[in-house]
Amino acid sequence: MTTPKRIIIPLAIALLAAFSWAQETDANAGRKTKLDKAFKGTILISSDALPTPDAEDPAGTIKTYKSLHKTVIEGDVVDGVATWNFHFTAFVKSKPKTSSLTLEFYTDDKEKLFVADKRLEGAAPNLSILTSTVSISEDENLNRNRKYVLKLVARRGKKSVTLATTKLATK
Repeated sequence: MTTPKRIIIPLAIALLAAFSWAQETDANAGRKTKLDKAFKGTILISSDALPTPDAEDPAGTIKTYKSLHKTVIEGDVVDGVATWNFHFTAFVKSKPKTSSLTLEFYTDDKEKLFVADKRLEGAAPNLSILTSTVSISEDENLNRNRKYVLKLVARRGKKSVTLATTKLATK
């Protein structure tokens, strides 16, 4: 499966932004920030990229992030196919230790069936926050009016490690 250019370029730009966040987090290594505690292991979905955290007002940043987080994404019809575009920010619970990450979609029902994925290449193996954009369509196996569990996964050899999760619904 090839990764479309529309994913690689935004990912590269987003990784630069995430790098500055990661540096700030690394500077506080061993000391958990309020932001880390509030969102560790969580993926936040938003219409636009989340603003840079305000170091002077972590409680305000948390409140802002929670208000911008979406649990329902609305699709547009592109060439007759429903397509969803969104930003995500993942606060990983452990460093990926690899530059190859995957955003995986599973049904949010009893079966928890795998339905789609988006590969994210070029991530820093020691990042603590990843922000990027996603474009996914019905052609890639997502459907309207369904609920999904979204997981950011790192492949470490033969082992898959879930770094962050969230739930979302499509319209």
